[in-house]
Amino acid sequence: MAKRSLNIPRVWEITEPHPDIFSGELDPGRFVISLHKVVTGEGDKDYTDPERFFKKTYMTRSLHTLLRGVIQRLTGSEQAASIRHLQTPFGGGKTHTLTALYHLGRHPEVAEVYLRDLLEEIEAPSLPHDTKVAVLDGVALSLSGRATNEGLRINTLWGEIAYQLGGKTFFEKIRDSDEGRYSPGSEVLSDILKEARPCIILIDEFLAYLIRAQAISIGGGTLADQSLTFLQELATAVAGTERTVLVATLPQSSLEVQTVNGEEAQILLDKAMHLLGRHNLIEIPVAQDEVFGVLRRRLFSSWGTEDEINKVVRAFMKYYKQYANFFPEHMSETKYRDRLLAAYPFHPELIDLMYRKWGPHPRFQRTRGALRLLAYVISNLWRSRTGSAYLIQPWCVDLSNRTIRGEIVQIPGETYNIVIENDVLNKGLEIDRELKGEYYRERLATGAATSIFLHSISAVKEQEGASEPEIRGALLRPGINPTMVSEVLSRLREKLWYLRYRDRKYVFTSQVSWRGQVSQREQVFAGPEYEERVLEEIRGILKKVTGSPAIKMSLFLAPQNPEQIEDRPVPTLVLLPPELPEKEQIGWMERALNYHGTGWRTHKNTMIFVAPITLEISKVKAQVYRLMALRDFMETRDFNAMDSEEKKEVQQELRNQEEKVRETLKKAYTKIYRPQKPEGLRKIRESRKDAVQARTISEYVISVLKAENLLIDKLAPEFLVGVLFGSEKNIEKREVSFESIRDLFWNQPGQPLITGEDVIREALNEGAKKGIFQVKTRSKEEEGARSGEITSAEIESVIVVSPGAEP
Repeated sequence: MAKRSLNIPRVWEITEPHPDIFSGELDPGRFVISLHKVVTGEGDKDYTDPERFFKKTYMTRSLHTLLRGVIQRLTGSEQAASIRHLQTPFGGGKTHTLTALYHLGRHPEVAEVYLRDLLEEIEAPSLPHDTKVAVLDGVALSLSGRATNEGLRINTLWGEIAYQLGGKTFFEKIRDSDEGRYSPGSEVLSDILKEARPCIILIDEFLAYLIRAQAISIGGGTLADQSLTFLQELATAVAGTERTVLVATLPQSSLEVQTVNGEEAQILLDKAMHLLGRHNLIEIPVAQDEVFGVLRRRLFSSWGTEDEINKVVRAFMKYYKQYANFFPEHMSETKYRDRLLAAYPFHPELIDLMYRKWGPHPRFQRTRGALRLLAYVISNLWRSRTGSAYLIQPWCVDLSNRTIRGEIVQIPGETYNIVIENDVLNKGLEIDRELKGEYYRERLATGAATSIFLHSISAVKEQEGASEPEIRGALLRPGINPTMVSEVLSRLREKLWYLRYRDRKYVFTSQVSWRGQVSQREQVFAGPEYEERVLEEIRGILKKVTGSPAIKMSLFLAPQNPEQIEDRPVPTLVLLPPELPEKEQIGWMERALNYHGTGWRTHKNTMIFVAPITLEISKVKAQVYRLMALRDFMETRDFNAMDSEEKKEVQQELRNQEEKVRETLKKAYTKIYRPQKPEGLRKIRESRKDAVQARTISEYVISVLKAENLLIDKLAPEFLVGVLFGSEKNIEKREVSFESIRDLFWNQPGQPLITGEDVIREALNEGAKKGIFQVKTRSKEEEGARSGEITSAEIESVIVVSPGAEP
């Protein structure tokens, strides 16, 4: 977890959610307000109980203004608007506002307690206690009508209003028009309103009712046509009647209502908005900058002291300013502090994401949808007590919780379940485990994938996905080095199947990306049936990586049989098979050192072995799986159908992968062995750094052996005397042939390895010139001491005479 020495309080240490968030299975209906159920008392107590309702209600500017205007209208003010039209996208607080007006009219004694400041502001001593309220819920109302306790049959909206305002007496005034289902006219409605005043008429989900009412034929039209006429007549009657108020809700778009024919729904919506527009005052119940307060009041009973909140906010602002280049620019601005304070215990980036990206989506309800989802997030977070949850950020949204996942997936669609399961949860955790340490403790890969997924949901395609700074803003908290995210994102790009990276933005889609298709092929090539093909690929790359030695040298790359290695008087570089387990490597090299074919090996000292590190070979294999998968994918129709930019991405990925394999192979083949005296093998100092810096494996091997004086291209005559004749005082009269000298260096383990026989010839010429020893030749043409340098042509007949001997 992030360092606890920071001493920042976690949200679950200082805030207290409302108790019902933890009461068993959280009822998702708690945040779905039905005005009909509020009236019948069947809804959640948070809405039906006026005291609980007002206690949990955050007084937005719009709600304050609306309540003020309605109270003024009810108490006789001529300046207050008579008709108000609430219009916001899904879940924008419309029904909550209507519920407040309902309780204001039906329970004025409770409302007065919570609206005391507002009453004083307009100099009203109290609310009217005789207000009548009529409620029309367009979803709950049945087109077939309903029966009352008095035996009446109510069939229409106007019948409902009349009955709710004045019972049977008022209903009788419009019985005929209700039975005939034709609008009664504004005069009749005005008469009813004058007798009922003060009164409030609340209409919710009017468009939903109109869509259904099209199915009822009335004369040459439909019940929807008559209902629209009624709305116009009602608006006229309310506007002309003192102390009456009409408040209606309409969505911003017909997409927010379930219907088969979207065009017809939009036409009905346009007509309704036009009719209300003649008289109404449009209200927006919850402004964007007020949503923090709404969410906090509805979900928390307490949220810490001012000092505690300031401590958290100071830590985040210090963090954002310290690493300003890693985060979106606005997060390091001083004014961002105010947003952090206002949003606490939520992080503004989480709420902004839900409000701006998800809000316009037809399957997400801004306020009630956010309330429901955040309630689940809070419940889960408080139970898990996540260590570094100083604020509720996007990474805190636990997609492994099926309730949370279900709530979110319904927005983009069920096909995204596989994206969450495969990429966010399984592969995210897999990467966290691979990276270990703080990456794993803080679940940075899972958190980053979660943040990207949440950002990938948007009503506007251009807004889908998140940039690297946005991901850091959604994921990081004080105590975590922001540079760690780059490594996480690199792994996500490589391993996740549904993740795309385009135009510097990461986005999840429900279609497997080209990287995902490559990953699927990787799994295929990792199967046992492709083992030999993979090894062939490694051997082919190994040949290129080994390169051509800078000296004359025999080269044997991954021979299957160690006895098949040639036995020649020349330096022999042997790279062991990549698949050979480390525990078998020494035995394999000893066989090669001692045997050739069916006999003994003669030139033992020529051998240079390079053995692979098994762990690195495992990495090479994994990289080759991907390399082969990339090549295979580039042969498919999907690749051919890609645009040029995507093709370039794949081609660049292929080049990068080829380079990765080469570099890892160089790191793998770093263990160098040489024969030692009297027998066996000696491991030479290995250097990963030198291996990486060398262009080829052969270059690395030669440089290490030369640095250790184990491979020499020059022999000092003095050294040669010591090797051939022993110390100076023990020199006896001896003669040594060139053949014996050569065999000494090629055959005798423990001697330095010479780069070639010219090394011996040059040492002999130098020794003879200095008088360190004598050189003579034996041939048919000439026998005896020589003067002048020995040539390559006559080297085979040379005899070296010890220093004390006469020529």
